[in-house]
Amino acid sequence: MGEPANKRQKTSPENECSSFTFQFGDDAECPASYLHQFYPESDLGEKNLQTRVRVDPKTLLMLFTTASNAEVEDFKRSLGPVLKKFPQEEDYKNALNSSGRLLANAAPIKNSTLRLYKCAPSDATQLTNRMEALLLFFIDGASIIDLSDPKWLLYYLVDEDDRILGFCSAYPFLLFPDKKRLRISQFFIVPPHQRRGLGSVLYRAIMQDAIADEDVKEVTVEDPSDEFCMFKLANDLAMVEAGEPVKVTTLQAELIELANLYRSHHINNEDGEEFVTFRKRVKKYLCKKYPDCIPSEKDKKIAVLEDLFQEEMSKINKVIRRGS
Repeated sequence: MGEPANKRQKTSPENECSSFTFQFGDDAECPASYLHQFYPESDLGEKNLQTRVRVDPKTLLMLFTTASNAEVEDFKRSLGPVLKKFPQEEDYKNALNSSGRLLANAAPIKNSTLRLYKCAPSDATQLTNRMEALLLFFIDGASIIDLSDPKWLLYYLVDEDDRILGFCSAYPFLLFPDKKRLRISQFFIVPPHQRRGLGSVLYRAIMQDAIADEDVKEVTVEDPSDEFCMFKLANDLAMVEAGEPVKVTTLQAELIELANLYRSHHINNEDGEEFVTFRKRVKKYLCKKYPDCIPSEKDKKIAVLEDLFQEEMSKINKVIRRGS
């Protein structure tokens, strides 16, 4: 899973001669975060990109609306098979008029005006090709999933006006002998709608969908960043606190229990017996989480575990502060 767009900005602010922005409907323009995935950062100034991409928020149809010089045409060709052809103005309008409501079967989300559309790749191939194109601009190291594999599950978060707010792809793996592990691969909130709590809405809706599926035993994430790990823990904690079930691995369940214990018991006196017992439990958890990182030599083991403990507690404290 790629890094979130706010983790490492690769379009250079100081490089004022290049501009590549997206406008979703009537929302404010958003700069692309990761043009370096198509051009080296050092080449952006030479290419003098002055481009705005207009995006229809319901269909994700995209149109280059400015600068059609040779550099931009060369850039468009570099985007690969997903974006090898952008429509012209007239084609764009015709496509919008004929697209219809792709997400008409979206199901309502509990306690929300938003809806979740869950589908197989064959149900929304063109729409997902467009979403995958967007991911290349906003998630570092984003990769394209194989939409010819029918096992992929796709989730779209939409509002009451059918605007697409978020997207997630997940793959069900066999969990021996007869269960499934649902692994989240891509997770994305459309830039104009970020930092509004919609990521939590999407994640919890996916978790609730997994809970309703008796074959799914746990929900995991492919190569998550530290930020996403904290995001997931915060939402798992909130669901547990609300009395809702979660489907997580045994190790994840242990972390949720430790974080909940730390928060609910206000364990903050490092000299107290309760904190000493808590510290031991966390270090036992860390030994299971990082078995290859723990040296066998006693003094080194103590030092490594203490460093890992401080790192883990820093993350737990951040999660608790977010939820307070």
